[in-house]
Amino acid sequence: MNSRMLTFSLCLTFAGAAMAAQANTSYNNQPRERAYVAPKQVPIGEPGSGAPITQTVELNIIETESGQMLFEPDAIHIEKGSVVRFVIKNSGALEHEFFLGSFEEIAEHQKRMRDHPDTPHSGTNTVAILSGETAELDWKFSSKTNMEFVCLIPGHREAGMWGVIIVHDHLAPKLKD
Repeated sequence: MNSRMLTFSLCLTFAGAAMAAQANTSYNNQPRERAYVAPKQVPIGEPGSGAPITQTVELNIIETESGQMLFEPDAIHIEKGSVVRFVIKNSGALEHEFFLGSFEEIAEHQKRMRDHPDTPHSGTNTVAILSGETAELDWKFSSKTNMEFVCLIPGHREAGMWGVIIVHDHLAPKLKD
């Protein structure tokens, strides 16, 4: 089983579990600009503003000749309590975005984007990346959780622009070569 299929299978499993638990991640049906401070939301963390960076994750956005749009890597493991700097390079010809959220929140936001495709994104959990540009987003992962990162520009997620983040309370030590 290739890594893309395994990642897809894991996402479906996690999404099903979140739906079964009926987790509420939106607040008054509004976009989640500051939902990390809203009551009854799935904890995805908070902005890492000013906190020392403990991990850097470099992501590359790729557009293939067959029409796929991909994040590489598309699965990320992070240790709970880490402050991560995401460095996202857009190697494609189109504008893209990097949006962090719970599975439910992203599904709701994607529906809103279909109805209002020209709505600009703003918030502490998203950045826009122009073609050929690089953007950064700092985020503190304060809870064990599974979440998603995605590009919600209409059609982009459907073309493959999504990935998962798994936040653990421990990570296995890295093996030395």
